[in-house]
Amino acid sequence: SWEIFFEAVLGGSLASMVLVAIPVAALALLESHRIVGPLYRVRVNLEKITEGDLTLETKLRKADEFRVFNDVMNNLTHSLRDKVLRISEAERELSQALENGESQERVSELRASLREKIEAFRI
Repeated sequence: SWEIFFEAVLGGSLASMVLVAIPVAALALLESHRIVGPLYRVRVNLEKITEGDLTLETKLRKADEFRVFNDVMNNLTHSLRDKVLRISEAERELSQALENGESQERVSELRASLREKIEAFRI
C-alpha cells in the first residue's frame, strides 16, 4: 500500500513539475528576447555610429527592455548629426567666401563661427 501511495505521489509530482516547467521555460524564453534582442540592435548600431554613420535611429518594440537607454542613444546620435551638419555648413560658407574673394573681416567671422562649432566638442 505504501508503494502504491509513493508511486502515485511521485507520478503526480513529476506531472506537476512538467506542467509548471513548460510555461516557465516559455516565459523565460520570451523575456530573454525582450532583453537580448534590444541589446543586440543597440550594439550593432553603436558600432555603425562609431564608424561615422549618424543616420541611424534604433527602434525598439513597446515591450522591449532598455527603452530609456535607447532613447538616450538616439538623442546622442541626433545631437552629433546636428553638430556635424552645422560644422559642414560653416565650412561650406567659409569656402564660398574664400572663392568669392569676400572681405578679410567676413572670412574672419566665418572662421570664428566654424571654430566655435568645432569647439562644441570637448576633445
